[in-house]
Amino acid sequence: MSELQGSTNDFINQLVVKAIEKKKKNQQTLANKLKPRLEHVLFSQFDVLETIESHNQKTTLYRLAKKDEPEKQICCKVLNSEQPEHIQDMFVAEATHLEVAQHPSIIDFIKLGNEFDRPYFMYKWAEGESVAEKLTRHKYKSFRHDHIAWLIYQLAGALEYIHTKGICHLDIKPSNIIICEDDSIKLIDFGAAQYINDSKEYNEASLSYASPKYIESGKAVPQDDVYSMALLACALFNGYSDNNDWKSLLQQRKRPHTIPKTVWNLLRLVVTKPRTHGLTPISFAQALAHIDINVMQGSHNAPLFTQLRNADLVLRKSSKYDVFRLGRFKYLEASLAACLCLVTFTVLLKSFAFTAADNNAVSLSDTSSRIKPAQAATFLSQPPWEIENALDNNSSDVVSLAPYREAVDVQNSQLRIWYGQEQEELKKERLSQVNQFTELDSIHKDMIILRDYLDRNVVLSSSVD
Repeated sequence: MSELQGSTNDFINQLVVKAIEKKKKNQQTLANKLKPRLEHVLFSQFDVLETIESHNQKTTLYRLAKKDEPEKQICCKVLNSEQPEHIQDMFVAEATHLEVAQHPSIIDFIKLGNEFDRPYFMYKWAEGESVAEKLTRHKYKSFRHDHIAWLIYQLAGALEYIHTKGICHLDIKPSNIIICEDDSIKLIDFGAAQYINDSKEYNEASLSYASPKYIESGKAVPQDDVYSMALLACALFNGYSDNNDWKSLLQQRKRPHTIPKTVWNLLRLVVTKPRTHGLTPISFAQALAHIDINVMQGSHNAPLFTQLRNADLVLRKSSKYDVFRLGRFKYLEASLAACLCLVTFTVLLKSFAFTAADNNAVSLSDTSSRIKPAQAATFLSQPPWEIENALDNNSSDVVSLAPYREAVDVQNSQLRIWYGQEQEELKKERLSQVNQFTELDSIHKDMIILRDYLDRNVVLSSSVD
């Protein structure tokens, strides 16, 4: 009888415990509902025009307009609740990189804050259309060559600037470039940005446009952004299609008719040598602008900009005496010219056969003495990709190219000697820069904590803020 009574008491005690737990849970739920949230503060001061949830559901982006001034629109990116510590660190790092990288072609940063244990940062809304939206709208169509060159030139200016600040964007793709109403561009989304030669435990990257070397190493260098620019340019010249694997396209031997030959050679150089192509963003944009505007098929290209009718100031006009550009000839004329060259070469080869029998082939050392120093200097002053293309040209005479090869070898040997002499100093300089960026990042985080402390204690007035 006592055992039955004991089990009954245990059952009643369990019911009481469960009832108490349920009551506490209901009280906690009610308290959470009544607890002020960051969204309550935002919605009291702004009208919400749009709410965008990130694909990984870690952040929420609010497009806001001031209640009294609806023409002033901003974006507020908020970290969602109960995120792990490394996600919070990445969120603060994104805001920090954006604040450091302020440039006319980069979205305008406003502030970074932390309210109700929710970090957030604000930046100005850029009215316009993303390049991805334009590519989708003009599917299967390439864009005007002069407009592409102008877009890449604006983007290169922004990337060149942030590289001087020690930051790599690492997420250059069509959806992260906004073309504004005045035809300027704004680069957005610094979520994947890193300091040069820095590495993170958790990295973000768009596999369709990221450099393979960055994916392998996890460390960022400026050449990784140039690699992404090359794939972006390929997308603009070729247009969206059912297969948007630009890396595979550029590794093929056959050149699409929508991409000019000079651009094709440049893009292939960057893709085949992701970090050894020797190009900065500006030099890449300048090389890309070497497009013959006289042979552009403007009627078949979709407009990239709305107001900009002609951006050929960044392009070069090819000389009408440039005999190596056969694109201006018809196929029949090109075939006749090739036949004439072949006949002439055959006659000259027979005429020199007897001389070659008596006098041995001219040695490379003798040939090298036939070029003047000014000729060698002019040849070496060309961009690296043009020198490489000239030396790899199978249609040129090997003997005539020998002195230029020798000059290139001498130059490379001298550069290796200079690099060997200055290598230690360069390593020290790089290490010093990395340490400076690390210290600056730490100082900036301390300033954010200090600012948050002062805000919470009402030390800073609104006018000072």
